[in-house]
Amino acid sequence: MGGVSEERFRRLARSSPWLWQRVAFTASWRGPHAGEPVRAWIERPARMRVEDLQGQLLEEEPPTRQPDRPRAQLTTTFGWSPLPPDMRQPMTPSVPSAPRPRFADDGLVAERFGDEYDHDVPMYVNYHWVAMFDARELADSHSPRDGTWRPGTLIESVREVTHHGRPAWEAVLRPTADYDPRCSCCPLLDCAVAAAEYLRPDEPRREGGYATRFEVRLDSATGICVSTRELDGPRCGDGHDVRIEAAHDQAR
Repeated sequence: MGGVSEERFRRLARSSPWLWQRVAFTASWRGPHAGEPVRAWIERPARMRVEDLQGQLLEEEPPTRQPDRPRAQLTTTFGWSPLPPDMRQPMTPSVPSAPRPRFADDGLVAERFGDEYDHDVPMYVNYHWVAMFDARELADSHSPRDGTWRPGTLIESVREVTHHGRPAWEAVLRPTADYDPRCSCCPLLDCAVAAAEYLRPDEPRREGGYATRFEVRLDSATGICVSTRELDGPRCGDGHDVRIEAAHDQAR
């Protein structure tokens, strides 16, 4: 329904847990602390396999219990193959009792309820990984001052783009004083506000300061945060990149 707008971008950022069930992708990071690129498969709510680009297993959740079980591999159908029966069930949130959100007329999430952690995918390395697959922090922030939800970012611009062959929505964001990342030590937007949450006043900040503007892309079909890029500051250009190879949309 219509093109991208500031409000639709925020709704898409809230919506990822309800837009896909299985996804296969590669991910890479730019910056002084970036790890090696990986290829991964995630099945909501709690299955994940991560490999290096040579196919070496790095992490699997839950750990494989059958030594003779065939190795996971990408197929044209998407997700794991072969697919065990218990992975063919309809998607459920990580917390089964999590309340359903309120959807807007365009099918995206207008308002979420319940705990912000109800829909976490398994973590790999840190919570930046988790936030890529539920980018709610780009839309809403929980204010510690009064307990309300409010925008934690200012949106300078939004547009429709193509990211590795898939439609995506791109926005230039500025974190506000209310920015509330999934984890402040590894936020999607590595900014001074996030650093102030996890560093003591006497601990040193990043040399040269932090970025104040970020280019962010959300895959328009899944809501996954497929790219971030710092637009200013001493690490201009740092961020992450996700190339979705296949995705299974989740019918609500």
